[in-house]
Amino acid sequence: MTRPVAPVLRGLLRPQGVAIVVLLLFVLLANVYACVNPILESPDEITHYGVIEYLVHERRLPVQVPGEKTAYMQEGSQPPLYYVLGALLAAPAIPEDGSDTLVHNPHARIGVGLARDNVNLLVHQPDEGWPWRGVARGVHRLRLYSIALGCLTLAAIHALGRLVFPEDPWLATAAMAWAALNPMFLYLSASINNDNLVIMLCSWGLVGMVLVLREGNSWRRSATLGLLCGLAALAKVSGLSLLALAVLAIGGTELLALPRTREDAHSRSERPASRAFQAKALRRAAQRAAGHVLLAAALAVALAGWWYLRNYRLYGEFLGVQRMLDIFGRRSDAFSWRAALAEYQGFRISFWALFGYVNVMLRWPWVYVVLESFFAFGLLGALRSLLATCPVRHGAGRWPWRRWAPPALLLVWIAAIHVALLRWTSMTQASQGRLAFPALGALALLMFWGLGSWLPARYRHRATLAAVLCVAAVGLSAPWTTLGPAYAPPRRLTLEQIDSAARPFGARYADGLDLVAWRIEPTTLEPGGHATLTLYWQVLQPVDRDYSIYIHLFGRNGQTLATRDGLAGMGNYPTSRWQAGEVLEERYEFDVSASARAPVAARLNVGLYEYDGMERPTVTDGLGRPVLQPTLGLVKISGQGDAGGIAPTLDYTLGDGVRLLGGQLPATAQPGTPLPVRLLWETAPLDADYTVFVHLVAEDGSLIGQGDGPPMGGEYPTRYWGSGERVDDPHLVSVEKDAPAGQARLLVGLYNAEGQRLPVSLAGEPAGDAAAIGSVTIVTAPLDKP
Repeated sequence: MTRPVAPVLRGLLRPQGVAIVVLLLFVLLANVYACVNPILESPDEITHYGVIEYLVHERRLPVQVPGEKTAYMQEGSQPPLYYVLGALLAAPAIPEDGSDTLVHNPHARIGVGLARDNVNLLVHQPDEGWPWRGVARGVHRLRLYSIALGCLTLAAIHALGRLVFPEDPWLATAAMAWAALNPMFLYLSASINNDNLVIMLCSWGLVGMVLVLREGNSWRRSATLGLLCGLAALAKVSGLSLLALAVLAIGGTELLALPRTREDAHSRSERPASRAFQAKALRRAAQRAAGHVLLAAALAVALAGWWYLRNYRLYGEFLGVQRMLDIFGRRSDAFSWRAALAEYQGFRISFWALFGYVNVMLRWPWVYVVLESFFAFGLLGALRSLLATCPVRHGAGRWPWRRWAPPALLLVWIAAIHVALLRWTSMTQASQGRLAFPALGALALLMFWGLGSWLPARYRHRATLAAVLCVAAVGLSAPWTTLGPAYAPPRRLTLEQIDSAARPFGARYADGLDLVAWRIEPTTLEPGGHATLTLYWQVLQPVDRDYSIYIHLFGRNGQTLATRDGLAGMGNYPTSRWQAGEVLEERYEFDVSASARAPVAARLNVGLYEYDGMERPTVTDGLGRPVLQPTLGLVKISGQGDAGGIAPTLDYTLGDGVRLLGGQLPATAQPGTPLPVRLLWETAPLDADYTVFVHLVAEDGSLIGQGDGPPMGGEYPTRYWGSGERVDDPHLVSVEKDAPAGQARLLVGLYNAEGQRLPVSLAGEPAGDAAAIGSVTIVTAPLDKP
């Protein structure tokens, strides 16, 4: 029984067999991406779906009107081939009122690459799961259509590799596997996007051009190229570039094949051809090239020309690009090479894996570096190999142009795609790596060719395998490590599972949602720093609406240090779906303002509100009393602080390390008039909240004024104090109305809730429990006003 199996196994271990396995793996994995990714959450997927929905129900092409709100928005300006085919395939599955039933997340964090919550564009409903119904059914059928296009693209990459590098069939299989397991290509192929069609057509167009370079022009090949170019131009405007490359391939083939010697022209003589002979050959080559170019161009225009004429009739321009920009929006800043380099970061990331609405990145940035290292190393090797076979290094008649021209054509195509992308980026914000995927096959083949060129023959397949395994590891793991967690609902747990480090709270929102505890990480924040707030909700009874959540952090004098709004349930599990008895763990991230005045114990407020109308539900404490401002607690914002203009003239030490370095007070005071005093502390850690006492004492020792209170008016209690911070601490001393005239001393110290004072020392010597910071003259007569 093993004998029939053995040949099958041997076949699967050959390049063709491995290619088939890779294709099957791609289909399986792309369907996993399609199921894990919520409907319409891929870039522009909702508007691509909107075009198909419009075609199905209106049975006509959309006309773009700036300012008009439509389900398809800017995508209505795109050439229609992808959408027409999608409408034909999925029409029965497209519901009549599909777009009207979609609920948008008003707090979607579009473009925030490291967002951990509210990454979803839509508020998803339970009925989107299997068995699919309504919009979900139509979306998944269209995603299968895109996956089929992805399969055709991979077949084209494999065919392209066999033509460009016929001596190494494993290179074609490796390039196909590398493209198939690229997480961004998998993600795009499992999405509704017209890029899938233009990528496939461009890949097969390259196959046709390399076939022309290898075997020469023929009317059938030119006709095929013309049809592919016309279809590509009818799939996306960028597909027009394919026709320009086809002209180059057809004309280049004729020119490169010109005889350089009489031997080339089947003559017995090896003498160089005469000028007359070369001129005659050139005319014949130009005539042949013109005929083939005209055939290809005529077929392309016949297929796609009507669309561009329609654009001119409707919008006064052939491409329709300006009308698209009227709807999508133009760049607000001037484009420059510096701007292009700044946006390259997003471009490179989105070539490998940037999901959602450019807001879901891989959790490990080093992965991008590893993938790019193989990529850059390979492309440099490809350039090196091309230069090694360039015409300068070979004599007339010996230049192996049929071996050199196909990889050179791939390099020209890559350059053309990137030039077109730079042009598009100069008009609008569009630095996305997936827009370079029409050259994905060319990039993959040149990378593996160049990668092998650096190494001895016995190591080439090992390097190729390492590059494939690296991208495979990311592509296979991304649905479970990145994509799935990004859209996962909050974690459900029990009250006993709440983190022991969480602080209890106990306020009730909307008469059914108890915020039982909270935790912030790190526990001490910094100006310009990043924080993660974890909230623990207990659902006592369901609520009938979807609440938004706000997080506010206030510092000194009410300075706003951070604000963060989102849909409760981290955007993925709205409050209307919360079930009685659940305990939910939510995590929100926010940034602290870099201009925060620190140190300070900032006040952290958390509340709910309805986005439409901005109404807030009732909040009550544990005793049922209403709470106007639900403050979770205080959070330390660290900082060295400053003297605030107070000269450090004192050297008192209180307790084990708190220092009183200075005091600022007026020279005179009046009975019944508050006396402003400012103290300069150098802090040390304290294990409790101490009160600052500021006492005005007459010459006979009697207390004639007092200004006790927490440091900084309660904005920086002593239990938050760290080491070596400078605190400018203002106080107002209430001077008694019957205070006697004369000199009075100002005494300062710290005492705890039991009234115990910290001991005071001066220059290392005990000084009691109060520091004398200066004297004030009590003037009973009114002071002259300046």
